[in-house]
Amino acid sequence: MRPVRIIFGGADPYLNRGVANSFHDLFPASDLFLLHGARHYVQIDEPEEVARLILSMPSG
Repeated sequence: MRPVRIIFGGADPYLNRGVANSFHDLFPASDLFLLHGARHYVQIDEPEEVARLILSMPSG
């Protein structure tokens, strides 16, 4: 199975923590990261952290 990393904005007004947890439940081997300062567009609000999380993923 390929690695799955789920990155959500902790302050997202549209997709809340429950949605993030639902995705995480669908992929039991996934990693879930909630970026507390980020909203819906995590890659814009926290670009360095999103890049770090993506680049640090194990290859599958």
